[in-house]
Amino acid sequence: MNANKTSIRPASPAAVASVPEAIPLRPRAWLLPSNLVTELRIGLAPLMAVLLALRRPVPAAVCFLVAALSDGADGWLARRRGEITRLGLVLDPIADKLLLMTLFITLTALNTFPLRLTLLAMIRDASIVAVALILYHATGFSDFRPSRLGKTTTFFELAAAGVTLLYGLAPAGWLSTAMQALWLAAWLLIYASGSHYALLCSRRYHGWRQSREGVTVN
Repeated sequence: MNANKTSIRPASPAAVASVPEAIPLRPRAWLLPSNLVTELRIGLAPLMAVLLALRRPVPAAVCFLVAALSDGADGWLARRRGEITRLGLVLDPIADKLLLMTLFITLTALNTFPLRLTLLAMIRDASIVAVALILYHATGFSDFRPSRLGKTTTFFELAAAGVTLLYGLAPAGWLSTAMQALWLAAWLLIYASGSHYALLCSRRYHGWRQSREGVTVN
């Protein structure tokens, strides 16, 4: 492999995310605007749960909309301002999963979301986190960035939760159809992305071992 291909462009999250250990630590990274947006999404998750539990669907839907918009805003700010940090790479997927799981669990508790879909999403995410922690602590491997299929799955999960919230505000027939279609799409994508991510991380791990140790891994 050409050594020039391993260089990192500060404004490219795709490049730096592939080698997170090469990103220099930045003091007070949690105060950077891009990370503040991510932290806002983390804070909105429990607030939505409380609002839903209090039967306040309108403010809960507003919080969801702000949180969903922030998911793209933090990445845009990081690229625009050259604020790619280790903290941001860790916080962003945590914020996404916290938002999704909070919504799924709360909506399920209110009997407006399928229990089986919530359990499937929780098992998939818990399995990914457990394997990532084991690999990181056992080997130092840290390339666990999401795949495109994983990002697509997150989008459909957010869409399924969002339309479920909207249906609670305006229970129209077409919304019911859209909601059930999104539930099915999310179910299928969770299955597919979980299997795909396991294969992808296995390939990344083997490539990482070859580059670090100069050995061929069967």
